[in-house]
Amino acid sequence: MRVLVEFAWSLAEKVGKKYIWLDVKGEELDLQDIFSRILPSILGEDLGKALHDLLLNRGAFVVVNGIMAKDLKVKVKDGDKILLQPIASGG
Repeated sequence: MRVLVEFAWSLAEKVGKKYIWLDVKGEELDLQDIFSRILPSILGEDLGKALHDLLLNRGAFVVVNGIMAKDLKVKVKDGDKILLQPIASGG
C-alpha cells in the first residue's frame, strides 16, 4: 500500500518536508497506526511522538482525501492522501 502524507504550514517546517510517501506492505492500517507507529519510525521517535501528541491534543487535524477525519480510527487505503493541518492561530 502506498499513501501520501502531506504536512501543511508550520508542520512542514518542523518536519523539514512538505510530504512523505509511505510504502507499507501487507497491512491494514488506520490513522492511529500511521501517526503512532509508521511516522515515528521514519521521522524519528521524538518528532513522530510530537506530531501524534499534537493530534491527540487537538492542535492539528487530519484530512483524508479531502474529508476531515473525525478520529484516528479512519482506515487508510492504497492511494490515499493524508493532510496534517495545524489549527490556525494568531491575531
